[in-house]
Amino acid sequence: MTHDLAQSEDVVSNAFLRVYERAEQFDSQRPFEAWFYRIVVSDAIKRLQTKETGRKCAIHSRLKVTPRHLAPLL
Repeated sequence: MTHDLAQSEDVVSNAFLRVYERAEQFDSQRPFEAWFYRIVVSDAIKRLQTKETGRKCAIHSRLKVTPRHLAPLL
């Protein structure tokens, strides 16, 4: 999603930290994968929005298609 290996690693590392910090917010009635994925995507989007790319394309055009079971969360 970020097209940068180091930045992608940072996004995932930060996501694990956020999961740990916000564990009490997790709804055990919902899939963990969807919650974790949402954290990763949110962080990646924030990074892409603040990154100076020199291009005027929309953030959403740079994102990959999400799995159907996660679509309601987006």
